[in-house]
Amino acid sequence: MSEVICQTINLTKKYKDNLVLDNVNVNIKRGEIYGLIGENGAGKTTLIKIIAQLIKSTEGKIKLFGCTDENKLSKLQKNIGYTIENPALYMDMTARQNLEVIRMEKGIPGTYDIDRVLKLVNLDIRDKKKVKNFSMGMKQRLALAMALLDEPELLILDEPLNGLDPTGILELRHLLIRLNVEKGITIVLSSHILSELYKLSTCYGIMHKGKLIEEISADELDNRCKKHIFLNVSDSKLATVVLEKELAIYDYIVCSDKIIKIYSNLDECSKINSKLVLNNVLVEEISIKGDTLESYFTKVIGGATHV
Repeated sequence: MSEVICQTINLTKKYKDNLVLDNVNVNIKRGEIYGLIGENGAGKTTLIKIIAQLIKSTEGKIKLFGCTDENKLSKLQKNIGYTIENPALYMDMTARQNLEVIRMEKGIPGTYDIDRVLKLVNLDIRDKKKVKNFSMGMKQRLALAMALLDEPELLILDEPLNGLDPTGILELRHLLIRLNVEKGITIVLSSHILSELYKLSTCYGIMHKGKLIEEISADELDNRCKKHIFLNVSDSKLATVVLEKELAIYDYIVCSDKIIKIYSNLDECSKINSKLVLNNVLVEEISIKGDTLESYFTKVIGGATHV
């Protein structure tokens, strides 16, 4: 079982009468890319600010790298890199000069680390261009370099894809995967671009109105969203006999006495329908179904609304 390096226990945050986080329990395992999903106001940014120790919770606990002692947690902050909201960049300085400011603030000796992170995020170590002349993608990579300067074990990124063109998104996606796979960095990633989260994340936390509605692995999500032939029939037992004996279809699950999901032969709906009818199975519905991350998210928070 993978080590949980970040855990929140009944985490609650209030601003006067506004309940922003309501008993949130997240479990982030070492080596994951944890995609945090939620609408504006769901509490995502507040949650990651607490994890990054930028603000305090009202109630509940946070456990980082096995430690819950508040007096010791501050010392673990160097193990966490983050870009939250709009990171402060000095527009009239170069990338190297920006990193030199951060290096001195953090008390990191020498300049080797500056070259290391510039190369890591694919910024030219010799470039004299000022940040105000950077593209949005270059600014995002510089912000990422600042977060990586202390060689963190946990990297927290709040909406890093905002404002990027398709090329910038592709470059950042490849970079994050490389940091995760080659450097072993655990990443918490919040983004409204759910199609990109789907390409990156190994686990998801779905938030709605300050609550964590669900934690689900990428494999579990794929199984729930996998495209299939949805069958609503009069008799599922008889239908499965027809599927196996007449059509040699075995990749299916029976969900109830009427509902079957078939995960193969997706282009043979007409043939399946005909065989079932010829064998006295009434077909009330046959259709191709399967959720995207967007539709799954909408379904989950829609259900949460009615709890």
